[in-house]
Amino acid sequence: MASFISIISELEDGLEDLEEQLLSPEQTDMPGIENIQQYRRNFRVIKKCILPLKEEISKLLHTTDNDLLHKASRPFFNDVNDHLQFVLQTLDGCRDMISALVDIYLSNNDRMDEQHHETVDCCFYYIYSVDFSSRNLGNELPMDA
Repeated sequence: MASFISIISELEDGLEDLEEQLLSPEQTDMPGIENIQQYRRNFRVIKKCILPLKEEISKLLHTTDNDLLHKASRPFFNDVNDHLQFVLQTLDGCRDMISALVDIYLSNNDRMDEQHHETVDCCFYYIYSVDFSSRNLGNELPMDA
């Protein structure tokens, strides 16, 4: 069974790989927005699992007259609370990275659209700038009478 920390670590590694692909000058295998959305969905699922757990552990620890928690087990629950806090902070960093990846993806698409439009504009300029009137079209072969 995987721990939350190992799951978050895999999520971070995947986001870093995706960032490298998006920032790569070689545009051969560009990830799509679907890849980023999959990470966003995973992020939400993990956060939905951790937040209620963190809230309940915090309630348990901050209740002064608690018969459920023995003094000897308090350090264990403090460690659990610290780990959950670490995971939530790491998730916030992942959320920021996902937002940055969406921005990078959108800027890459804008840049590619601009390059496409520049190429099309250049082709139209060339076609319209050629002077066909001075050419003797259709009379390349001498006519023998």
